[in-house]
Amino acid sequence: YGLKSTGGVTFTKLLTLLAEKTEIKRLRFVTSHPKDVGADLIEEFGKNPVLVPHFHLPVQSGSTKILKEMRRQYSREQFLDIVTQLRLRAPTIKFSTDIIVGFPGETDEDFKQTLSLMKEIRFDQVYSFVYSPRPFTSAVKLSDDVPLAVKQERLRILQTLDKKITLEQNVAEVGKIEEVLVEEKDDEQENPYLGRTLSNKVVHFQGEDLASGDLVDVEITQANPYSLYGKVL
Repeated sequence: YGLKSTGGVTFTKLLTLLAEKTEIKRLRFVTSHPKDVGADLIEEFGKNPVLVPHFHLPVQSGSTKILKEMRRQYSREQFLDIVTQLRLRAPTIKFSTDIIVGFPGETDEDFKQTLSLMKEIRFDQVYSFVYSPRPFTSAVKLSDDVPLAVKQERLRILQTLDKKITLEQNVAEVGKIEEVLVEEKDDEQENPYLGRTLSNKVVHFQGEDLASGDLVDVEITQANPYSLYGKVL
């Protein structure tokens, strides 16, 4: 896609073609940059029958000031608008993200804005990291002025909030019936099968004679911050 020889097939058009011309039952992609999320991609989530209701959308920070320093080419408000528009088209969509704490110049107020963004969006999964300089990046020229102890404490606070939110999100799944894609089996476990829901949640469950790639309906019976548990109907 993206080549003139293909007639100008965009990424969104590629998703449409995959749904129309293949037997794919679930379609998921990573990793999208918020600056590349246009109206056409947002609309695709509302009409593509195999595009799953899950979007990994790395925000990195909840502070527009820090996003500008990161050269991310979008603001906090623009990111929130993307999430809002996607939820209007696909009400069951779940979001995962990446967040960096302690970026050069990040103040306590900037960090609070990241926490408030997490509370507002309620990501289902957050991959969080402490900033460290990387060669050949523009940020390496900035003064790494946030003390390591402050970075580590901010990461602890953020991960504690993330664990709280993900537990609440997962507990809300108990009692529901989810279509689960079987990935693997471990006979030494009480719940030997492992699979994923449409929204990319990991499920450990009991069943019989299942193979990798099978799609089965699973009743969710338990939850923790990291995964769900259930049984095949």
